[in-house]
Amino acid sequence: MFVQKLKVMKLLRITLAALVVGLGTTATAQVGKTKMPPKAENQMVKESKEVKESKEVKEKLTPEEKAERFTNKLDKELELSPAQRSKISELNQGIAQKNEAIRNDKTITPQQKKERIRANKEQGHAMMKDMLDERQNLKLAEWEQKKKEQRDAQIERKKEMKGVPEGKGKPTPRPASNEIEEDEDDL
Repeated sequence: MFVQKLKVMKLLRITLAALVVGLGTTATAQVGKTKMPPKAENQMVKESKEVKESKEVKEKLTPEEKAERFTNKLDKELELSPAQRSKISELNQGIAQKNEAIRNDKTITPQQKKERIRANKEQGHAMMKDMLDERQNLKLAEWEQKKKEQRDAQIERKKEMKGVPEGKGKPTPRPASNEIEEDEDDL
């Protein structure tokens, strides 16, 4: 009976020691972690879902829908007259259809596709500037600068998340598919 009590006591000591060691390592592992406030964490999750949803929507848009969306953004930013809106809508429709044909062309490389789409965008931009008045052209330049700054900030955040020191980032490899990255306002 005494021997049996000794065995139980020994088993309890071993269990207790294992429990203490287990809790100790868990506690030290938690020290390095910083918990985000729930509001900030919820905001990040919400933004992540919005980005994912916007990418899903962007992939499903037809050239006509892309052109209409871009025209609506321009109308909102530049306060277009009905005549301007009509002309710019037609211009955007043509650019969107050209860009879609380029994206679907299997005979050219992704780099060539990117260059041709960029050339279409620049050509359309030049034509659109002729349709706008001076005030609208200034607003357009400000809007484009703001979007460029947002894109640059997004690139910097991605670099920071990857842990790449500033200025020492390697070029990110292109996807194997023939998909071309699209800016939100590309047609």
